[in-house]
Amino acid sequence: MLRTICLTLLAATLFAQQPATAPQDAPPRAPVRPPDGGTSEVLESIYIPPKPGAPFALTLNTEWVRTYADGNTTTVTNHRFIARDAQGRIFEERRLLGPVGSRGNSYLSWWQHGDPAAHVFYNCHPYKKVCYMLPYNDPVDVDPTFDPGVQSFPAGSTTRDDLGRRFILGIDTHGVRVTTTLKPGVLGNSQPWIITREYWYSEQLGINLLSIRNDPRSGHQTFTVAEINTAPPDPKLFDLPDGFPIIDQRAPSQK
Repeated sequence: MLRTICLTLLAATLFAQQPATAPQDAPPRAPVRPPDGGTSEVLESIYIPPKPGAPFALTLNTEWVRTYADGNTTTVTNHRFIARDAQGRIFEERRLLGPVGSRGNSYLSWWQHGDPAAHVFYNCHPYKKVCYMLPYNDPVDVDPTFDPGVQSFPAGSTTRDDLGRRFILGIDTHGVRVTTTLKPGVLGNSQPWIITREYWYSEQLGINLLSIRNDPRSGHQTFTVAEINTAPPDPKLFDLPDGFPIIDQRAPSQK
């Protein structure tokens, strides 16, 4: 849940480029029929588990490169702040992706707070000044599978390669490359579909400090921890914003 960026890239980028108000002498616009077709995409960021006893504050850089049938490419980026305290509480900024230097690039869209002890998660809108409460039951720690080898399944196969160990920003990490090959026809594909994922995982923190994904459907995604401090972060980060009303969106059975 904490890793979902709930904003459409294209709409957000176009919105950021529009003037704030229309000219005073502009005539009223007639209703326009929405076009058929199109797609809406959401980028999944890195996963932050509510692991206790492993505090940090970090800056995450994201780059998303896509190549199209005509040979054109698009590159969008953002950077955002993430923190976790010794109790496992999580604070995340959510920021828009956009072309480097654009008004929409790294524009703050949400604050998110996860409290594993209370089993609640808050989406706080900085401009509407409201927080939405949701259930939160993410596992405390999820260790990835490092066992190398090939695993076959009806739709294809997955190969894991152990990349060894390396230090990133002074923190020991373990690298793994996962290659998934889907047989022709599984997704309507005419040829084998190959998806690769490389990640460098810190057992100390329970997160990936570097994650790279290549997928023909979604392009090349790179998530890089650019700065990190493993000292306990400011406790005020985990307080909800003052004056923001809370709207409980949990189902009765989740309360």
